[in-house]
Amino acid sequence: MICPKCKSEYRHGIIICPECDVDLVDRVPQEPKPQFSDGEPVEVFSTYDMADVVFIKSLLDAENINYYFKGESSLYVVKPLVGQVKLIVKKSDEIRVRELLKDLTDSQ
Repeated sequence: MICPKCKSEYRHGIIICPECDVDLVDRVPQEPKPQFSDGEPVEVFSTYDMADVVFIKSLLDAENINYYFKGESSLYVVKPLVGQVKLIVKKSDEIRVRELLKDLTDSQ
């Protein structure tokens, strides 16, 4: 059983998340596809590290850049092999975002 809000996993028989006080579900709902009303989406970065996601969100929010993290909910589910989270931005913002993330990508 999985909490749809915090994405924590619980053993079968538990029906309410003790942290969020919401009903648990059998599986995490599928994430919506990234869409931008004013531009084509493009992947510019991927990571397994939640700290990267938090840092990038704060950076892009400060710059008023629209973005989407595909697969972000998978970082909240405890599993031995979790897929990468992909940063999606508008094609028109790609160069600007790559420049903002240059130090982060150079360190990988």
